[in-house]
Amino acid sequence: MKTVDFLRVAIKHLNFCEKVLNSSESKDENDLIDIYYILGYVFEGFAVYIAYKLEYGDDKIVWDDLKDIDDDFFDIDFSSASHLAYHDKSFYQGKLVSNLKKAREQGCLDLSQGPDYYINKSYLYSKVSQSSLQGAEMNDKELQKMMLKKLDAVGLNFCVTNHAFNRPRNLVDRCVRPKFHGFVSEYGTLPYFGDPPDIKNAEEAMEYEEQVALIRSWETSFRYKCGDDEHLKEGIKEKITEKNLRKLTECCKKIFELIPSYLPHHKGAKK
Repeated sequence: MKTVDFLRVAIKHLNFCEKVLNSSESKDENDLIDIYYILGYVFEGFAVYIAYKLEYGDDKIVWDDLKDIDDDFFDIDFSSASHLAYHDKSFYQGKLVSNLKKAREQGCLDLSQGPDYYINKSYLYSKVSQSSLQGAEMNDKELQKMMLKKLDAVGLNFCVTNHAFNRPRNLVDRCVRPKFHGFVSEYGTLPYFGDPPDIKNAEEAMEYEEQVALIRSWETSFRYKCGDDEHLKEGIKEKITEKNLRKLTECCKKIFELIPSYLPHHKGAKK
């Protein structure tokens, strides 16, 4: 998948949710839970797309749109700057890739010395700065140890496959929201991903808190636990109302409208 595919999928899900909510048919509790479940993927799609379109570090590193984020070899420069990767297994035993077959074809792997030796020497040298080498000749094992140490210093905040974009101290909190702190475009505040909106009264404050609570509480397994109250987060089930879901869809539409004014590298997707 390319970065824009996450945006396209989010819009597709959003259009479906809006269509169901606007239909004249009555909606029972299970229907509302289904809509809530799908809306979670809308927010996740926005979160992943936005995160990959931001600039990171002094060099303003941005993900290459030509790369598939789910199966290209691991980009240590991007992940070092953003603390973001598609799959946490990219780091397993020092492996720099999430797709072994593709990496092997691209010459990024050397499996000839056993399963724990993943990275070929030329690839390591291309990623380790000359200043780090300090002009000394290093054998393969020493070079590998240096690279693993460099990897340990990267410290991932988020992996796309964890579906934890909304958890405290995760993708939105640590990668996205800090980038927009203090910034409001001429078109308004970016809902959920930017600073909180101006709250005019207690009713608006309560509505906003309920929306945030619903987004924070979403998880991929929610749909399968909906009939088991013991597994539902306290106070969430009663918040899944048609009114709140409409508010969330309006929030998503606003996010989509504002994305171009917040992301200079945005290339667009049709509503």
